[in-house]
Amino acid sequence: MMKKSVIICVDDEPMVLDSLKIELKRAIGAECLIETAENGQDTLELIDELLADGHSIAVVISDHYMPGIKGDELLTRIHARLPDTLKIMLTGQADLEAVGNAIRHAKLYRYIAKPWQTEDLRLTVVEAVNSFLQKRKLAEQHHQLELINNELAELNASLEIKVAARTADLEHEIAERRLAEAAAKQASQAKSEFLSNMSHELRTPLNGILGYAQIFRKNKELPPGLKDGVNIIYQSGTHLLTLINDILDLSRIEARKMALYPTEFNLASFLESIVGIIRMQAHQKGILFRCETPTPLPSGIKADEKRLRQVLLNLLGNAVKFTDTGEVVLRVTQTEMDTCQYPSTALIRFEIKDTGVGMTSEQQTKIFLPFEQVGHSKHRMQGAGLGLAISRQLVEIMGGQLKVSSQPGQGSVFEFEIMLSEVGAVGTRQPCSSQTVTGYKGIRRKVLAADDQPDNRLVLLNLLEPLGFEVILAIDGQDAVEKCCEIRPDLVLMDLVMPVKTGLEAVKKIRETPNVRHTPIIAISASVFDMDQTKSKQAGCDAFLPKPVVEEDLLELISRHIKLDWLYGESKDENASPKSSAQNSETPNFKDRPIIPPTGEDLKQLYESALFGNMRKIEEQATQLAKRDAKHRPFADKLNELAKNFEDEQLVVLIEGLMEKQE
Repeated sequence: MMKKSVIICVDDEPMVLDSLKIELKRAIGAECLIETAENGQDTLELIDELLADGHSIAVVISDHYMPGIKGDELLTRIHARLPDTLKIMLTGQADLEAVGNAIRHAKLYRYIAKPWQTEDLRLTVVEAVNSFLQKRKLAEQHHQLELINNELAELNASLEIKVAARTADLEHEIAERRLAEAAAKQASQAKSEFLSNMSHELRTPLNGILGYAQIFRKNKELPPGLKDGVNIIYQSGTHLLTLINDILDLSRIEARKMALYPTEFNLASFLESIVGIIRMQAHQKGILFRCETPTPLPSGIKADEKRLRQVLLNLLGNAVKFTDTGEVVLRVTQTEMDTCQYPSTALIRFEIKDTGVGMTSEQQTKIFLPFEQVGHSKHRMQGAGLGLAISRQLVEIMGGQLKVSSQPGQGSVFEFEIMLSEVGAVGTRQPCSSQTVTGYKGIRRKVLAADDQPDNRLVLLNLLEPLGFEVILAIDGQDAVEKCCEIRPDLVLMDLVMPVKTGLEAVKKIRETPNVRHTPIIAISASVFDMDQTKSKQAGCDAFLPKPVVEEDLLELISRHIKLDWLYGESKDENASPKSSAQNSETPNFKDRPIIPPTGEDLKQLYESALFGNMRKIEEQATQLAKRDAKHRPFADKLNELAKNFEDEQLVVLIEGLMEKQE
């Protein structure tokens, strides 16, 4: 390792040397060593020692009038031995002859008069040191270049042969790479086409399944057992649709085609919608769900609302699924940050904590992999193992990082932070009405529904006709254009993939026809890739609705584009559990029959379940009581009613009263 260069200061006044040393340290720091000597002879001996130790002498700063050897003579001797060392005379008494001698015989770099100007001294020394080091560096580089030139001369003889051989290898590698890239591109295209076709083929029958499930769920005259079956059909179809969407999302992410579409929305309203969904799932499992916002949150933010909701519902849904007792908590906080560096920006932290089964460290390394599912088999009955993989990558696209900490049997914590743009006050979005839409105000509106599949046409017909719409059906794109020009509808619902004339061709034709060119057109398609939506907009569609058609989404788009005020009927409660079979049978209601509770351990177990809010356990215990002895049926019916309505406090009061009476 090369040793540091040295600056030598020579003066017969120790105080001057100390002052000079302080100034030089401030000027050059630790870049060079600083040595001092009080006369010329000491200086020459010091130089011998430094050179023997492997140091180089960068600068010598010398006074002139000193005992023994004068300054000009000293610098001349040093120059004879070290011509590259820069010499500076720092004195207040040197005459012109002495300075001239130093210039002629020692190549004097600079003369500075005492008392010196601090800044002048610093700049002079720094410049001298840099000049010495640069010259030394150039010399070393020159030496290295000479070595390299020698090596190149030795290699030159065989270079042409090596280049020719390497060129042949590269040409072979390039040819193989091109073949591999072509194969990968073909495979990727085939995969995209397969996923697109698979999605389309699955969504088409799902549109009929979920469409009629929505229609039948609104039928109040369905027997309870049949209504339960319709709900199962709807839930199963929705679950299948979720799996399809997850696979498509993962494909988009892997192909780097996943894009975010930020919109402005009210954060509090957004969180309320999340809480409403998860709270019901938690109640159905008999566990507690809480949402905490300990810090003030911005009112309006700008983000991809759909993708943020997808992440939170995935994480919260998993937390509920893997928690059998205890609680799930969603905690949302705003983290402090530099508002000057990031104006109008909020750093929001989302934390999902549960008291579920937890995970080992090995399981935590696998949960974010596609198609990986961990935990007990009873918790893995649903899902393809894509939710966490998609959530993690969506969070990364949003600029955050999804983290997990967990202990077996002690629950898990998932958390991430993302920076969101703050916007002005955004009005709270009106939630979907809890009432059933029964019609609309004003004159009767005409809707043209074009689809080549009879099932899909009938779904739209049966969804809209009961609401008062006049629905005209078209079997292909050409039929849609002709009927649109003939009846001039208020709205067109257009499938995109149809024979004779595709939906896109039909839309373009309608937009070219003067009398109907301004008719609102909503594309309804089972082809849901981004390019399909883009093509529909380019053709002239006002909105895009993916199949399977969700009634609320359809009505919201219709209302937006033809300005309707809906009429509502009785409240719908599709998440409420159906009445117990005991209440729907011909057996007299429990209110008309004496309530005979069990005694002892049975009542104690019921009390414990009620205290923990485990409604599912209450229902199971009530069913067992009714099966064991018919006299307990009215009591079991009462328990079922309270449990299904999540009346945990009333259950505790009821059982406590019965226990006190028995005591």
